[in-house]
Amino acid sequence: GSAAAPSSSSSSSASKRNRPAVLLSGSGSSSGGMPEEDAAAVTEVYLPAPSAAAFPLLLDYIYHDRLPPGGLDPTNAPSLRHLSKHFSVQSLFETVGSFVKSDLTPRTAPDYCVAADAVMDKELVDAALRKCAEGLLFPKAGRGTEVEVEKLPPKLMIELVTCRHVQSKIGRGRNRNAPEKMSEIGCRYIRNR
Repeated sequence: GSAAAPSSSSSSSASKRNRPAVLLSGSGSSSGGMPEEDAAAVTEVYLPAPSAAAFPLLLDYIYHDRLPPGGLDPTNAPSLRHLSKHFSVQSLFETVGSFVKSDLTPRTAPDYCVAADAVMDKELVDAALRKCAEGLLFPKAGRGTEVEVEKLPPKLMIELVTCRHVQSKIGRGRNRNAPEKMSEIGCRYIRNR
């Protein structure tokens, strides 16, 4: 089979990233066209563009029962999670889930938020937002723990500031300065945009 994504003359990488891609499989002529009688043998699968880009990793996993070294990172794990659910590859779903569980930190959370949002994985977006909020409200000393909120698009920043995790921490009195802190972070985010 072959994979084809719609092409566009637009230079906006964000709009390209969010367009659905079409994966085609079937037998066709060597010129890439489909003979009329083979049209019924074609399966079209519409996927978010990031999932289509991660499709070769899914195939690697299916054919070799493993991902290539370094095959998972915060930007492609949500796409592979989406693909593993879509195509019912339970062992890949578990592999990705274990990776995300060990890799999701306040530092990596913004990348997970953006990538999970691109494949409409609300559960992972929420988990990553909780980790962002945790890092912002209860920062730990040391390098590598900063939350880079500037990576978040405005829609996700709004979700972060209003997320239940932040509100529950305020309600339980664990961080009485949380409203002011989140306002300060929001203002800094807006200034830097």
